[in-house]
Amino acid sequence: MNPLISTASMIAAGLAIGLASIGPGVGQGTTAGQSVEGIARQPEAEGKIREELRRGAIEKLERARVRSRKAEIEADEYRTNGYSEIEREKGFRYDFFPFLLKKKKLILMGILRADEISNIIHERIEQYNREVKIVNTGTVLQVGDGIARILGLDDVMAGELIEFEEGTIGIALNLESNNVGVVLMGDGLMIKEGSSVKATGRIAQIPVSKAFLGRVINALAKPIDGRGEISSSESRLIESPAPCVIPRHSVYEPLQTGLISIDSMIPIGRGQQELIIGDKQTGKIAVATYTILNQKGQNVICVYVAIGQKASSVAQVVTTFQEGGAMEYTIVVAETIDSPATLQYLAPYTGAALAEYFMYRE
Repeated sequence: MNPLISTASMIAAGLAIGLASIGPGVGQGTTAGQSVEGIARQPEAEGKIREELRRGAIEKLERARVRSRKAEIEADEYRTNGYSEIEREKGFRYDFFPFLLKKKKLILMGILRADEISNIIHERIEQYNREVKIVNTGTVLQVGDGIARILGLDDVMAGELIEFEEGTIGIALNLESNNVGVVLMGDGLMIKEGSSVKATGRIAQIPVSKAFLGRVINALAKPIDGRGEISSSESRLIESPAPCVIPRHSVYEPLQTGLISIDSMIPIGRGQQELIIGDKQTGKIAVATYTILNQKGQNVICVYVAIGQKASSVAQVVTTFQEGGAMEYTIVVAETIDSPATLQYLAPYTGAALAEYFMYRE
């Protein structure tokens, strides 16, 4: 039963009991007064007193019934709406039941707060955008000498970039039945056995743009000349498929090296592959350097790739290019002798990808 209704019923019952007890008390008082005063002996006075008391008791009972009915209505509204409109109009003031008043104040404050929270939740739900992302993960079994063996990576692709837990990037090369061989593009000193890896879903690629002209970069196409970052909006795969034979043009335009002995005896054409072979200290770098310097004003883009050389030797070649004005049309890709074997392996692929970018643009 509702606490307000039960409390009102108890008050009404108490008033009825008080009315019943008043009658005998009045009679006794009247009997006792017969020996002192003769006024109370008159039955009219006793009837008048009883009538007044009865009317007062009836009025109190009516007020109690009204209050009981009002409490019942408020209880129904509270069950329906959470709070009572009558309470709001009265400013939460009651003639009795102060403990219920405090309780309802707290309930109303909680309900108002809940409404605000509900509105926020509805806004968040409307703004919620469900996105499901599937990540191909694996575990490191073995790592050493720039190679990592990975368990898992079931859906990995050949040449796909692999990201290790500590941030190192690798390239998936060997796709075996029970593990994947990954070439590390870094020293990999922080990679531990049992650490997690994930596939990026991207094949190994580098950024390409005309802004690379005149810059010195590493095998990852990151600048190492201290002149800031290189802006680029395009990328190219490190290992791109070669064009078919039929679409290729014939070699019809010569490429002068600037060395009379070579140009007179060995005809070299643009687009032709030439290999410079020789023992140490026979001038292989000098031939490549002179050839690049001789292309000034010939509308030729040159890419010089230095693999396993000393940093001082690379710096000397770059200085030679700058003094001869060749850096305006030249890109230098350098991986020195102290670079990891993986990056030295990738250096020629990076140089070829940059050269193909300019070739297909023309």
